Amino acid sequence: MLSAKCAPVVEACIVLLQNLGAREVDHYGRDLLDHLTGTYRLLRQWRNPEETCVAGLLHSVYVTDRFGTANRLQSISRSSLKKVIGMRSEELVFLHSIVDRVSLLASSVLPPHQIIRRDSGESLTISAGTLSVLLEIGAANLVEQLPYLPAAAVGMIRQEVGALQGMQDYLSGSAGRALFSGLREFEARYRTANPAQP
Repeated sequence: MLSAKCAPVVEACIVLLQNLGAREVDHYGRDLLDHLTGTYRLLRQWRNPEETCVAGLLHSVYVTDRFGTANRLQSISRSSLKKVIGMRSEELVFLHSIVDRVSLLASSVLPPHQIIRRDSGESLTISAGTLSVLLEIGAANLVEQLPYLPAAAVGMIRQEVGALQGMQDYLSGSAGRALFSGLREFEARYRTANPAQP
């Protein structure tokens, strides 16, 4: 869990997540709240602005393309969440939840940055700053859960880490180093569990 010195908005987020059932949702052998607070801690450790860290804490509060309806928390409206975390953090949580991950990871390095809504197929243009924040949250999300993912996920992990590393100009140095280190540790664990596999 987080330190007792958390800002009031972070404390409110923890209470909100508990009320939405994050303690009851399994996330690779532990509860979702542990994963979400771990993601927040990484973003703080990487010295991201608080609005980014708070968005990382709540990144799965809406349904996402990887963590779908089967594991969904109780629902919360966008207007209710904005009252707790503010407009910018809520916008980031919302974009994280609706973006097609493939389109995010393939977004052009040169503007305009286009992402695709996974729910409607609509193309959205986002700023370089928003692209950077969404990638940073995605990197923290992935790095935080790497130690818990099954070895069977190796193909997906290699692909996602490779794509994130390809967008390195949009990631903090800390995120880039953590991705590389996390993948190395995951690969070592995978090779130990599957010595005959490449």
